[in-house]
Amino acid sequence: MCKINSNSCGSNWFFNCCAGSGPSSSDSTWVNRYRKYLQNINPANQVTNLAVGGTTTYHIMPSWFLTPTGKPAVTPAKNVTMALSLNPDAIIVNMPSNDGANGFDVNEQMSNFITLYNEADTAGVQMWVCTTQPKNTNTAKKIIQTEVRDSIFNYFGNYAIDFWTTIVGTNNDIDTLYDSGDGTHLNNAGHRILYNRVVSEDIVNLVSDTLQYLDYVLNDIYFENISACGDSNTSINAVIGNIGTNNSSNLSLNFEIKDNATGIFSIIPFSISAINSCSIDTVSLVVNTYNSIDFSVRSYIVSSDTIKSNDTSQNKKIVTLGHPLISVQNDTICRGGVGMLMAQGNSINDTVIWYDSLVGGQIIGYGNNFNLSNVLTSITYYPEVVRGDLFYSNSLFTTSNASTNWNGFMFDIVANDTLTIDSIQINMNSVGAQTVIGLNRMGSHIGHESSNIGWVPWGTENITVANPGDFKTVIFSPVTLNSNDTLGVYLYLQTSSSYLSYQNSGGAQNVSNSTIQVLSGTGISHTYGTSYSPRNFSGEVFYHYGFRPQGDCVSPRLAVEMVVSNSNYSLGNDTSLALNQSITLGSPISGATYLWSNSATTSQINVDTSNSSLGSNTIWVQITDGLGCVFYDTIIVTFSNVSSILESDFSSLKIYPNPNNSGFLNVMGIEKGTLIVIRDVNGKILISELFNNETIDVTVISKGLYLVSFYQKKSSITKKLIVE
Repeated sequence: MCKINSNSCGSNWFFNCCAGSGPSSSDSTWVNRYRKYLQNINPANQVTNLAVGGTTTYHIMPSWFLTPTGKPAVTPAKNVTMALSLNPDAIIVNMPSNDGANGFDVNEQMSNFITLYNEADTAGVQMWVCTTQPKNTNTAKKIIQTEVRDSIFNYFGNYAIDFWTTIVGTNNDIDTLYDSGDGTHLNNAGHRILYNRVVSEDIVNLVSDTLQYLDYVLNDIYFENISACGDSNTSINAVIGNIGTNNSSNLSLNFEIKDNATGIFSIIPFSISAINSCSIDTVSLVVNTYNSIDFSVRSYIVSSDTIKSNDTSQNKKIVTLGHPLISVQNDTICRGGVGMLMAQGNSINDTVIWYDSLVGGQIIGYGNNFNLSNVLTSITYYPEVVRGDLFYSNSLFTTSNASTNWNGFMFDIVANDTLTIDSIQINMNSVGAQTVIGLNRMGSHIGHESSNIGWVPWGTENITVANPGDFKTVIFSPVTLNSNDTLGVYLYLQTSSSYLSYQNSGGAQNVSNSTIQVLSGTGISHTYGTSYSPRNFSGEVFYHYGFRPQGDCVSPRLAVEMVVSNSNYSLGNDTSLALNQSITLGSPISGATYLWSNSATTSQINVDTSNSSLGSNTIWVQITDGLGCVFYDTIIVTFSNVSSILESDFSSLKIYPNPNNSGFLNVMGIEKGTLIVIRDVNGKILISELFNNETIDVTVISKGLYLVSFYQKKSSITKKLIVE
């Protein structure tokens, strides 16, 4: 039931409706949303929800009511008599489905509703009655639900609130869009529909008395489009209510923003149309929070109203981390060498993730530095900078209701997927300084209520409780669970006379989502004492799970290249010259140094008979480029009195693989008995053997450039060999 005292657009509302199961948090229930709506009109508005899970119309009947045999007894602390004793202005009754679930027929439900309505009317209090709601149940009970719905519409008319339309799906079940998952309770979206239905009744204007003078109230300031990293379209919203008489004059509202980093104040004014009595208006200021900011914000009304003390909002902070920026650095290495690519964000808390493609692709590494070794060809990778956690965070709220106060509580957490428990919020009864002790065990708590065997310490948390019923968060060591793991939890207070709170609903109530389950538990007296089961945990479990590669926000990917210097150089083909001819070898390479076989260090040398002998002359050069990469080449220059070249006898000669990294050199196109000699570039003979097999073992040769000479009859030829 919901009660209002009319004093400047209302002050007290009493509800007897849903207990709040289904939404992800109590703030999302339609009752609490409506409470915020009423308090935005007038902060003095009070909303009290008298609902308890499992309540039927019989529980809330007047105290004088004689309960029929076999029906639930009246609950004096939660019934219509209690609500009326507080001088309400209005009462809302919302009994979604418990009567039908208990098999109470249409006639007895309507008789009870009419009795409640008449009781309020006799006291001069207007009552609104909500229709039944869809429920996934059997056909007979669905018929009761629909018939009671129609009867409420027909009897109460303008004082009936539609809690059926839109929410209903096929076969009079709950539409899956609004089902919290248990076929009975609505999720956040469903409760938002109920909230809008109640607002549309305009109850506050029908029952309230306004002040006899103009009085604007700045009730709330809140943010939209805000995230950890920020948004270019963040909205700062100020809610203004008029709790006095109508006024035709416009008013002004100022937003005051302080940049906490610089200390600079800014004032942004708005002109607002007049607001009618018992109405609200919202003024929005769009700011860019995309980059890192730290603002303090408030707003205040500039008007000629009577009371100035309620014209200024509270100060609120708006802080964003900003979106990450990425800077990268390429690297250039020698072929087969070791290199490092680099990328970093503009915050030390950023994470760099490396991908193998610009879009999509696979993750190949993490961190600012990406090391590569034995790189043979140039390659490109694509880092991006991520800001925020690389996992998903969530929580599972069970219920805010508690009916029992006791020292300790055991319950089970079941993981539907791999996850890590971060903290637990518990419902406290004892006030003041308290010490919460946590233990856990792998496996269910059931069967282990009276012994400490198998329980391991989880942590100790010191908290301060201001009021009974406050929820307090305790943070113990993180616990990781794999899919289908069960974790038994035992929470108790160090002082044996101190109590936490939980629910005794008369039966087990398990709460779950797609990732985690919280199973019904057991009340425990101090340290493995007397146990009471089943009991239901009142609180919330916070956890994280999965992999969130883009965190809260992410930078663009940039290409970073590992460039392999494939510097290559050729002195040209082997050549034969006459005695009076010469040849110039080499060409300038920027930043390179040279070492020739004749010890010259110039970029070019001239070869003629003045510095070479008659016959074959093997000339080599070693070049070191600007990166320090070393490469070689050789040429054979033959000076002869005749024009023929003996190499023609070796026209079919082939050696492979070349370059060689297998340790074995294959030779084709020569006759058996051919002498094969392998020398280094200084002329030292390393291998000399007659050709009797197509394969030569070169495993004894280290990496480098070599000359392989073939001697057959009166002819010879020399080839270059590179060993890697």
